[in-house]
Amino acid sequence: MDNRALAGHCILVVEDEPLTAIDLRECFEGAGAHVFAATHLPHALRLAEHPDLSAAVLDYRLGQGDAAQIGRRLEERGIPFMFHSGYTDMRRLWPDTVLLAKPASKHDLIEAVARVLTSSNSLDTIRPRAAIGERARGLGERKAMPTRELTIVDGPIEADLVRASVHPQQQLVFRVRGDVVDVRLNMVEQGPERLDFILRGRLTSGKYRGSAFSGIYRTSSRTGLLCVTP
Repeated sequence: MDNRALAGHCILVVEDEPLTAIDLRECFEGAGAHVFAATHLPHALRLAEHPDLSAAVLDYRLGQGDAAQIGRRLEERGIPFMFHSGYTDMRRLWPDTVLLAKPASKHDLIEAVARVLTSSNSLDTIRPRAAIGERARGLGERKAMPTRELTIVDGPIEADLVRASVHPQQQLVFRVRGDVVDVRLNMVEQGPERLDFILRGRLTSGKYRGSAFSGIYRTSSRTGLLCVTP
């Protein structure tokens, strides 16, 4: 598959596991797409209104419900979409929509999105050839309270995170889209992959100063996601 197969397209990714959301973003951006990502329903519904959307990739079962409302809105707007899920509940509503079973390889993900962009949705459930990787665990119980998502675009090196995992209450700096924030880490755990870290703490600067957060940070690319509870 051409590594620019999705060039010029805007893809919405809706996935409630932060690590998986990061994997999908990197996968589609690597194929040339611009990616909007959401890990909870209200944010996804806002992004579903974006005027530049080309297509969407939806996990069906989300933390506090499912993606049916998003799918209906995309249908109303004429935006093609597919599902990337370990479940088949959506077949009751969309029997003919592309379903890519989790876990999926980058090749299969890009191929499926390209197919959705160029043809009508298919009856096929694509069986993946290889896993993208392990899913994030230990992020804690999902809460119904509203959250804000801050996309990390730069941050500390691996050694800083390892040090913080041994000595809690470390103060670190992350650059997020449109801002730089200081955080105090209450908990740092290594994720399923060696260079992934699961974070919890509080913001000590910026718009959401004093707010608690949980998140995922990948030191190999120095990117990640902070889910903030204002």
